[in-house]
Amino acid sequence: MIAADLGYKMAAQRVFEMLAASGFEFAFDAKRSTTLAYLAEVCCFLGDEARAESLYALLEPYRDLTVTAGAATVCYGSAGRYLGLLATALAAWDRAEDHFEEALRTNDRMCALPWLAHTQRDYAGMLRRRGRVADLKRADALLSEAWTAANRLDMVALKSRLRGQEH
Repeated sequence: MIAADLGYKMAAQRVFEMLAASGFEFAFDAKRSTTLAYLAEVCCFLGDEARAESLYALLEPYRDLTVTAGAATVCYGSAGRYLGLLATALAAWDRAEDHFEEALRTNDRMCALPWLAHTQRDYAGMLRRRGRVADLKRADALLSEAWTAANRLDMVALKSRLRGQEH
């Protein structure tokens, strides 16, 4: 995840391939949802559509939950965000939209503002890829909301990514 987050594609690919070789078989423990969420982000960063479907199937049972490390040590927001990312990689637009909408509601309800901002950015990216006229208008509004939150929370990395999504 760190390699992908920093833009090191080859390093991220190497570790991702190693984990994929096992079929993404991980223990059913308190770290499972977090591991799958990290892998979803890496998979999308790498553009690995072939493995997006496998990860989607593994993460789907968590669809109505939040992703946590440990029982409740750290929260990474709604699992819907990660499912939305994977559905976007698969160009499964309706599934992606449903997941992102649920993630927006869940993250907002929990006041998980950083994860809400990430969801807004990712959802906007999906809408832009789908490219319907109404999607582009909604994407702009989501990016504006994400920018406002990133500024308020001083989310430096997110602000950098948002700058990369400007027209």
